[in-house]
Amino acid sequence: MMIEPERRFGRWEVLEKTNERRNSQIMYLCRCECGIERLVDSNSLTRGKSRSCGCLRSDIVSEMDNNRKLGREALLRLNVDGTICAVRPGDCE
Repeated sequence: MMIEPERRFGRWEVLEKTNERRNSQIMYLCRCECGIERLVDSNSLTRGKSRSCGCLRSDIVSEMDNNRKLGREALLRLNVDGTICAVRPGDCE
């Protein structure tokens, strides 16, 4: 499956297909929303195994810390587009 440049997967934007392969998977040069560029294999992109360079995890932890410091209970939901949404008790009722 060919992935077109400019396609987004979470926080990744595909820049270009490379000639490199890892475990028989095509490697794509991708740029995260935070600006970091990395090679990511096609399987990780299409199956959602990689959504960012790691900055997403940091943002989730920061959001959890902020909620805890403010004494708020919250569940965090990761949206398909890579954004984080705090869902507080009662929001889904």
